[in-house]
Amino acid sequence: MLKAAFMFLAPKANPQIHNSVIKTDEVELFTVDVSNYEISCKTTLELISGGITAIELCGGFGYD
Repeated sequence: MLKAAFMFLAPKANPQIHNSVIKTDEVELFTVDVSNYEISCKTTLELISGGITAIELCGGFGYD
């Protein structure tokens, strides 16, 4: 089963609260909202340790 995630930025977001999971027979898709790049790095490590193998970032992450 593919475990993937989509991460996006929004002010005052809390990834422990602002998240969801969609499950099908072939894919588990996690969505998670983070408020800044530092939290996105921490959340990425948590996702990887939970078995996520693909992470797509929202275009709002920009070039920083």
